[in-house]
Amino acid sequence: SGKPGTGKTSLAKLLLRMLGIPKGDILDINASRERKIDEVQDRIVGFASTWALNDTGFKYVLLDEADSLSPLSQRFLRGEMEKFEASCRFILTCNHPNRIAPAIHSRVQEMKFSSLDRDEYTARAGEVLMREEVDFEVEDLMGYVEITYPDLRKCIGLLQQHTSEKKLNPPPSAHEQTDGKDYLLE
Repeated sequence: SGKPGTGKTSLAKLLLRMLGIPKGDILDINASRERKIDEVQDRIVGFASTWALNDTGFKYVLLDEADSLSPLSQRFLRGEMEKFEASCRFILTCNHPNRIAPAIHSRVQEMKFSSLDRDEYTARAGEVLMREEVDFEVEDLMGYVEITYPDLRKCIGLLQQHTSEKKLNPPPSAHEQTDGKDYLLE
């Protein structure tokens, strides 16, 4: 659990890759899109009831944004976690752990992701730019940090969006940053 952009899903996928788990043994569900009981039930039961192809002998269900699951889906998930405990592992990511049912909390080990401090965050964004060989001014990088902190994923996306010909453009003005809701309000 942790704030958006702290690397929860990235770490889960990296862990599975480092374990050498083939894609056929991983069920990746975005629970913010597939949150209804019938969607979750069909996918998990069909997947978890088959044999694993990897050396660990386990299938892996990655439920990204699990705090978006409906209460009924969470009750179903609790039962499936028990039913398939000998053959399947569940990885849940969420922004709001208080929205996960206590019965599921008791069946998982929780890892809390804290945001990077502003200096680490800025250094990481700068590392990405240098690794990609993008020319940039420190003041511009600081402007992007100001706009996006603490969501590093959002920062990297904005840096990519505002880079042309291997040069980082100055950050967008406050007027250019308005999202769809502000636009509709105007």
